[in-house]
Amino acid sequence: MRCSSAARRRVLLGLIAACALCVPTASWATPETLRRAISNIVCAPGDVLLSPVVATYTVVDNMRSINDSTGVRVAYAFPAVVWNTGIVVGIGVIREITGLLELFPGVGLFFSESDIDPLLAPVENSEALWEYENDAIYLRVGMLYTA
Repeated sequence: MRCSSAARRRVLLGLIAACALCVPTASWATPETLRRAISNIVCAPGDVLLSPVVATYTVVDNMRSINDSTGVRVAYAFPAVVWNTGIVVGIGVIREITGLLELFPGVGLFFSESDIDPLLAPVENSEALWEYENDAIYLRVGMLYTA
């Protein structure tokens, strides 16, 4: 069974359109990308280790700001801490993976004047239980992802 020339043209145009969508654009990487990647790689294990503390802090903070009855607050507390702990662990793992994914472009384009957009919301814009900012990397551990 042979394809007609019109069908071949459609397939060829489709392939050209797909290739046009895959053409690389200007890259955006500076030392800022490498700084963000190293920060994520170094601090993500701390996020995972502190996940029960962060989850409990978030639940207690949220309980103070809602107007529910005492019974609802008591019934909500344990499942919410367990749920939030799982979320914070998952996001800590994603933070580590994101750091690894941004590490190679950050090293490869260290001396250029461009930057790539962060894969996740930048850590430097978020709250954390412990943070220390210096010129080298952002040290923020215990990110309040669910706050």
